[in-house]
Amino acid sequence: MDKSQKFELIGLTAVVLSLLFVAYEINQSNRIAKGTTSFELSRNWMELNKFTVTAPGMLELRIKWQNKDFVAENDAELQKSIAYAKMLINAWTALEEAHENGLASDGYLQIAKDDVKSTLMHRPGLLPVFEILFSDFDLASYEVLAPIRERVDQGKN
Repeated sequence: MDKSQKFELIGLTAVVLSLLFVAYEINQSNRIAKGTTSFELSRNWMELNKFTVTAPGMLELRIKWQNKDFVAENDAELQKSIAYAKMLINAWTALEEAHENGLASDGYLQIAKDDVKSTLMHRPGLLPVFEILFSDFDLASYEVLAPIRERVDQGKN
């Protein structure tokens, strides 16, 4: 092997090692991004739960939403209901977006889908609030919101 072939072999080896290192760094960055996303999504749920427990009147509203015939008694109840529904939609759609971008697992997305169904089952009084939001925002592209869309559409018929 002459001198130029040795340099070519050394150069090729350096390129391969560099590519392996870059692949390792990308893999590590992806794992960090997934962990950070998971933490942020969990924090969203914690903040939502904290809001429900600490905001004045929210626990009482959660009880009222168990009644499918819920009607807000005043504008404050309506605005709190809308704020809560927006927070739910934001949490659910953020999780779906993270899943679509490879940052959240299938299991985590399933938790969101189950939460949507649970919300409809245990707090049916929120359905009119979701109907307001669905008329104000284009949420048709979110699979996670399909059960709400179906219920809103059933109510219109």
